[in-house]
Amino acid sequence: MEFQIPQFIAREPTIVASLTFRQFLTLTVAGLAIFMIFFVLKNLFVFIMAATAIAATAVIFTFLQIGGQSFPVVFKNFVFYFAKPRVYVWKKKGVPYAVIKKGAEKIQISEENDEEKKQISLGRESRLNKLWTRIETKP
Repeated sequence: MEFQIPQFIAREPTIVASLTFRQFLTLTVAGLAIFMIFFVLKNLFVFIMAATAIAATAVIFTFLQIGGQSFPVVFKNFVFYFAKPRVYVWKKKGVPYAVIKKGAEKIQISEENDEEKKQISLGRESRLNKLWTRIETKP
């Protein structure tokens, strides 16, 4: 039995002059904005600058692709990445927690796992444990 495998699934169908509907809509909205600005702005130099900025933005949002993704997707990811707060917390086991007050002083809240600290390792330490110790004791 032969099965036909669909190809080019990710491609959007072209509507007008090899443009997809989204591309056509973006360029049409930019053209309408430039047309309306022509009647609003009285100075020709200001109109040319504004029209150039709108046209360049429309062309970038329409045709530019970065890493196989369209520019609007990349721009949306860029905005959301910088809008979200990024707090990375690494919680080590067996180490007392420290709270930093407004000054530079530290207050220890709890002393957990004192017995683990007192245990003596009889076996040879692995390279990973040595590396971990060096990283943790580095000032």
